[in-house]
Amino acid sequence: MAIAAIQLGNVVPGAKLLDKDGRGVNETFVGFIDVPSGRLRAYIKVLPGRQLMNELVATTLGRALGLAIPEGYLVRARPSDLPESAHLAAHSAEAMVFASGETSAPDLKRRMKAEGTAALAALFTAWHGWVPCMAFDEWLANGDRNPGNILFGGPGDIWLIDHSHCFTGPNWHASQLVPQGVWRNVIAENRIPTLTLPERIEAKKRVASLIPTLAALDCLSAFAASQAGAFLSPADAATLQGFIASRVSYLYDILSYRLGIPNLGGAL
Repeated sequence: MAIAAIQLGNVVPGAKLLDKDGRGVNETFVGFIDVPSGRLRAYIKVLPGRQLMNELVATTLGRALGLAIPEGYLVRARPSDLPESAHLAAHSAEAMVFASGETSAPDLKRRMKAEGTAALAALFTAWHGWVPCMAFDEWLANGDRNPGNILFGGPGDIWLIDHSHCFTGPNWHASQLVPQGVWRNVIAENRIPTLTLPERIEAKKRVASLIPTLAALDCLSAFAASQAGAFLSPADAATLQGFIASRVSYLYDILSYRLGIPNLGGAL
């Protein structure tokens, strides 16, 4: 499968800081970036190193799998480019920041404020592509798929964003990257309890069909394409690569238990 490299670029001065309800808890700006493919409008996030690396790796892997994740960029920002950034001002130095391409779909959190929690139930009822997304979050140990991290334009227009808390959390340590570990899976928590037994069996079959695709993905090439190695020590990079590659073999069992149909070694 094709693995597209994260493009490098620069922030164009003039981006505007969003309020906390606008996009996440980190400093997030909306503005323009210059990258080899041209000038484009993007969300620009000023992130600590681990969270920046998480975004780069998750975006690269998710897009390689064909999931609806906006294209990601690694861009240089100077304090004068983002004068509202307290982080850049505190260090008085330029930094590499994460940017993602803009989509027209609003985040689910804003829709829930307008329509109530019924919007969340409606999403999971109509979302036919939830199984690959659940498996993706399980693979990358992402327990932070909150409503603000799902862009919802309609049943066929759902995007996954904000992957800074992957790999067990925003400040993970190599010792925490246990391939067989189980962490929170928000999609599973919200969707599985509503399923009938036949629906659970079908979901388990869909999980089984995904595993060969995940196993076939060249994790070393994807990691190199993500540019994340620049933000990790060689030892941490090796541990993370090993976690990503090894965890695939545990996903079927983990998700089978989540679905209430444990894998006992036989066919279902």
